[in-house]
Amino acid sequence: MKRRFLFLPIVLGLLPRLVCAWWDTHNVANRPFHLVREVEAEAGTGIPADQLADDPEGNGGRGSRAFILQPGGPALTATFDQLRPRGMYVVFVLARNPDQAIGSSLITMSVTEQATGATSTWTLPIAYSIHYHASGRLYFPTPAGGAYTVRLSMPADASTYRVDTAAYFKPDVEDRLISAFLAKLRETPFRTLWVDRLELRDLFADMDRKAVKSRRMLTTDAELAALRQDFAESVAAAAGTRRPVRLDLPDGGVALDTTVTPWWPEGRTPEDRAARNAQLWDLVPDFNSLSSVGHPRFQAVLGHDRAGGILSAATAFEKTG
Repeated sequence: MKRRFLFLPIVLGLLPRLVCAWWDTHNVANRPFHLVREVEAEAGTGIPADQLADDPEGNGGRGSRAFILQPGGPALTATFDQLRPRGMYVVFVLARNPDQAIGSSLITMSVTEQATGATSTWTLPIAYSIHYHASGRLYFPTPAGGAYTVRLSMPADASTYRVDTAAYFKPDVEDRLISAFLAKLRETPFRTLWVDRLELRDLFADMDRKAVKSRRMLTTDAELAALRQDFAESVAAAAGTRRPVRLDLPDGGVALDTTVTPWWPEGRTPEDRAARNAQLWDLVPDFNSLSSVGHPRFQAVLGHDRAGGILSAATAFEKTG
């Protein structure tokens, strides 16, 4: 019986270290590559009118035109220029299934290097759901650099495809899990997907300090307005009193003095925001640096076992503008 009671304190004692270790691993393994360019689906090259559909869920719920990616149907074509030589890029395919289905499929990407005319083709499995996410993540190298034409299409089925032996743990021994997945895929009818946009991301752009996001996607305009309205009402209720308003932040929150003229009703000026952003960038270490994320210089900004200044600044902006 004593052994059972000792188990819980041991687990609770180790939990903070386990969480920190998991978070460090998550930051290294799942950090998005730097966004270079976005191509809205309707901006693709030579798209027939019947290959586009109005989708109210596109563009973060604001609505957009989606490309209809059909099994065995036309390809979505886009050209990306000014890519670095001897580089490596990945195309995120933001897609969803419009028929409330969740499943797997295949997608084929052909990339033509315009400087040499060389074309390479890859076919990879993708996972889709009823909501937009990066269903496909397809990588390609850029030996010469310059302009590259990318074509994305969906095979009619998986009947003619085999697994490249390079995917096996042992190249000379068939991987049973991969082969079983492909066999299951051959039995599954491929479904039509709607593509909202393509995102081109650069694997070697860590030194360029480029943002990984270009728009707000998780909060709608109405939800954001409601958040700011609630906060503004709490400030108005305390105006002229000695009672401060607490702004709850991930790292604990701050008390705002309601006896002085606040800056939040009008938001920060573009100049103030640019200066603050520059300070945040200068505090953040390069992702290739050898410094630990738990170094005292960085954990107040990035966070370690608690939220850092960057997340707190984002939360404050969300509530105040």
